[in-house]
Amino acid sequence: MPFPAALAEDLKTASLDDGTLSVIAVDGEAVAPRILAKDVALSTTGERDRPSVAKLAEVIPACVQSVYLNGLVPTAPGTDLHRAMTVAAEIAEPGATVWTVSDMMSTSGQLALSKAVLAEPADQAAETAAADAPVDLHRNVWKVSGMANAATPLLSASREWVRDFTRGLCRGWNASGCKSIELDPVNPVRTATGLPKDPVPPFPAVDAVTTATTCSFTLPDELLFDGGSAELRGDVDEVLNQPLALLDANAETTLRIVGHAASSGAYTAAELLALSKARVQAVRDRIVAAGIEKARVSSRGVGDTEPLAEDIDPSTGLQIPEIAAAERRVELIIEGAPCSR
Repeated sequence: MPFPAALAEDLKTASLDDGTLSVIAVDGEAVAPRILAKDVALSTTGERDRPSVAKLAEVIPACVQSVYLNGLVPTAPGTDLHRAMTVAAEIAEPGATVWTVSDMMSTSGQLALSKAVLAEPADQAAETAAADAPVDLHRNVWKVSGMANAATPLLSASREWVRDFTRGLCRGWNASGCKSIELDPVNPVRTATGLPKDPVPPFPAVDAVTTATTCSFTLPDELLFDGGSAELRGDVDEVLNQPLALLDANAETTLRIVGHAASSGAYTAAELLALSKARVQAVRDRIVAAGIEKARVSSRGVGDTEPLAEDIDPSTGLQIPEIAAAERRVELIIEGAPCSR
């Protein structure tokens, strides 16, 4: 990924302040982090207002990139992020800024983003992860670059989950600057040859099941709607492009939209029903706006009355996150054509 401009500015500032640099590299699953540099002086000693100090500060970012970072080409898939952060916490001096240049999508070790983890709200998942995989950053500022920018592009809902999860880790790991952690712009898809394929955690995705005459799409709510509302997300067209393409290519087909909700002690059955109805109406309106005739589209919201599985733990009365996440969905059933021809 490009050398972060903010990191370059931090390196300049640190060199003007007579700071030092440590660099830790992680390459592959379950591979011990390598310390490429430890407490390397970023400037010369002496008076800080000398012209030579300022000149050196200007070239420090380029030097760091060419000497320490240019050789960091991945050779193995996967990342054990927790091990790297543990080493960073051990060698960081008090008052240091800890930079992590990573997509933050750990696929190995104690911070591996499993399907069960991704089914939880990001704050809750981060709190659990910080307890199970502790790191103490000693109130040092933590900055992250490249977050959620993997070789496989993510939908905005998944990118925002990674951001919120990272902010939660920041708080749980006793760092500062957590509110300032933001997503970078989406990088172009990596095109370099010879690099290992990045494993991608099992983020919610559109699922399609076909028969000889039907195609059924299951769309997780978090890919369609903002929060607990019926407001469609900004990139909803990307989520709907497969069913829309099939409907557009097969004028004889019809579409049934069914909205489901997870059982919850926080909402009444009537509220869950109303939310599911509002959501399928929003999806129907978007599909019709895309050019599909109203007469071909029907919709109904069923709340939590047609579950795939029981999503409440009978022993505790609490939701089972992974099962509840699967219940929050909109189904698009296209009748008259299989998923592909």
